[in-house]
Amino acid sequence: MSKRIGLYPRVRVEGGGSGAVSQAGAVLLVETVRKLGLETAISTALAPWRKPRAVHDPGKVLLDVALATALGGDCHPGAQLRFTDLDGLRLTCFATNTKGGQLADLELRHRRRARCEDRIRNARDTGLRNLPLHDTAQNQIWLEIVSLALDLLAWMPMLALTTETRRWEPKRLRLRLFSAAAHLVTTGRRRWLRFTTRWPWTNEVIQAIDRLNALPSPG
Repeated sequence: MSKRIGLYPRVRVEGGGSGAVSQAGAVLLVETVRKLGLETAISTALAPWRKPRAVHDPGKVLLDVALATALGGDCHPGAQLRFTDLDGLRLTCFATNTKGGQLADLELRHRRRARCEDRIRNARDTGLRNLPLHDTAQNQIWLEIVSLALDLLAWMPMLALTTETRRWEPKRLRLRLFSAAAHLVTTGRRRWLRFTTRWPWTNEVIQAIDRLNALPSPG
């Protein structure tokens, strides 16, 4: 009788598998795009920039990048110019149109608006941590992509999630819902994503998809 030694069981690894899909939970964002009519609207808006013989739809390219950003993608090169801590003092600022009052009172009122702080934190977790490109116009496009990704991360929970899950921030959505893997199965000329029952949040994914499917289609 042999006894296993070690903390992890031994497994054999080979290639040739098919039908496995990583980040399958991203279907929630894709269905949100479909139900909001964004794919048609953005494709129509960017049609003037599409060359006559272009293979790829600019709207589709933009949505693909926005979806990747919503799933945690980033841009991503080079060192960034920023304020740094100096001698233990942090340089911060905020803008207000309030006239009068002490700075400490204005800062206290500003920090009490936790919802705004939450949105800023979520934006930083979704590509707004820095301006990654060197050209101003390129960074403007990047900000538009980040804004679109944040809109999807805001609308999907409102349309598809309930109770506590609706308040999950992007990092938690990515960890629990979007990162779920599934098997892609084709039966009866239809494609199915089959999530494992062992994933703790499979029911949340399935119920969210059902809510999205129940919504009326755009147009």
